[in-house]
Amino acid sequence: MTLASTPPTIHMPDPVPQPAPQLPLRVATSCALVPMLLGSLSFFGWLVLTGGKSDEGKAFVMLGAGTLGAGPLLFPVGLGALLIARRRGAQLRAIGVRVALLLGNFPLALLFLMGTDLAAIQRIEVRNHSGEPIEELVLVASRVEKVMASPLAPEARDVWRFKPRSEGVLNFTGRQGDTPVQGDNLCMFFIFDRKDVVLEFTGTGEWSVTEAPGAPWSFLPWR
Repeated sequence: MTLASTPPTIHMPDPVPQPAPQLPLRVATSCALVPMLLGSLSFFGWLVLTGGKSDEGKAFVMLGAGTLGAGPLLFPVGLGALLIARRRGAQLRAIGVRVALLLGNFPLALLFLMGTDLAAIQRIEVRNHSGEPIEELVLVASRVEKVMASPLAPEARDVWRFKPRSEGVLNFTGRQGDTPVQGDNLCMFFIFDRKDVVLEFTGTGEWSVTEAPGAPWSFLPWR
């Protein structure tokens, strides 16, 4: 009687565990959120602290500049991390959310850059204390022209806000009753050096100009 031989047992090696995708997903999330949060902190911190003045809040300005420089460098790092996460089996939904966050930094940065234009808004207030209406008043400041649509009545005031196109001076022409009035080279405007200027008419043919550094929040329409 022949006994059947027992076949040898073959031991298969354990499968090599695949790295989890959580780490590269966290890296991609950080690359998206860090510039987003720092950019928001720098812009809103500067705005709240200074009221939109360019000569203050230097720490927030430097933080914003550094974030603008670091953001484009973090973008490809985040994309690379997402590629690694996908190879490790990350879900497409998780990948898509982080791609949207990474891309969202670009319009947000543009929005914050446009917001810094607040520091360039100049304010000119015209006051009429002369007892006569000021008519045909035309203000020209830094190549920007403002034509007063209606006469400025006695004891009335009007405010003009504008952004200079270049460095330049304030000139004006108009008529005070029957008397022509004109002023040239009254004050100098710079693009990111906000000023509050008051042009005040007193007696017939008499006027004065005072200027001061732009007050916080003076760009608001009700200021």
